[in-house]
Amino acid sequence: MGSSERRGPRFCGESTYDFINAAYCSGGDVIGWDRTYLLPQLVEDFGPMSAVTVLAHEYGHAIQYSTGIVADDDPGIVFEQQADCFAGAFMRHVAEGNSEHFELNTADGLNNVLASMVLFRDSDPNDPDSIHGSAFERVTAVQIGFTDGAATCPRIDAAEIESRRADLPQYFDSSDDGELPVTADSVETIFESFNHVFDLESPPALDLSGSDLGCSDAKTTTPVSYCPSTNTVGVDLEELAAVGTPDRSRRDGFSADVRGDYNAYVLVASRYALAVQQDAGQGLTDARTALRAACLSGVISAA
Repeated sequence: MGSSERRGPRFCGESTYDFINAAYCSGGDVIGWDRTYLLPQLVEDFGPMSAVTVLAHEYGHAIQYSTGIVADDDPGIVFEQQADCFAGAFMRHVAEGNSEHFELNTADGLNNVLASMVLFRDSDPNDPDSIHGSAFERVTAVQIGFTDGAATCPRIDAAEIESRRADLPQYFDSSDDGELPVTADSVETIFESFNHVFDLESPPALDLSGSDLGCSDAKTTTPVSYCPSTNTVGVDLEELAAVGTPDRSRRDGFSADVRGDYNAYVLVASRYALAVQQDAGQGLTDARTALRAACLSGVISAA
């Protein structure tokens, strides 16, 4: 046994040296976690409920083993997606005020919970050990448990996960980092593609001279804005490019900051989505405007 393996207690037969994680051990029916770094850092960065979420995920694994809803030959992602779902069901329990020890609001509190799930996403789809799912898949699994309850979690199997993935590519070529530079040409190309998704009677115009369009009936939002009166989407290219550039600098602590080109393009999509709503005769100032914009941005993303 090496000197490093002698440092720290053993969990599930393995050394916990340099183990920054939490896990469920079916052999001893016990949950273990790194209390020196993982949980304190999660609490600092995302709040106390993020640590509860991680442990709820591991408790989800305990449910799987005790009830036999998974088989040893099931794909690893089935185990993980079900556990995320169970964690979501528990978050709903807390949000409804039924927890003796915890509270969770459905605004910033829930956002922080989801951010902690995004943190532990699979970032390299070519890695055979990538079994937790993408950021999208993890958040979706939590949402299933949160909205539909724990009874729906056993229904998540390989076929269900594959159906959610639809035709979205799960792998990229090793020479391709998937990033498209945010330029005038790329924004114009992306914007034109939106016109093929929605057959609008009056599609919006694109103005790349800046986000401040001097709009008379809407406030300017940066780096992309929409002006209803002129039916124009304005873009500040320099600021948009900054949003769309991956941050590869080393960070202290944890970060769920998922950055890249689509961070920029989805902002353009969200403003185009306002034009879609206006074209449909819907108001742009009610409480559902942002929800509809997010939903329509999802339609664009899928397309």
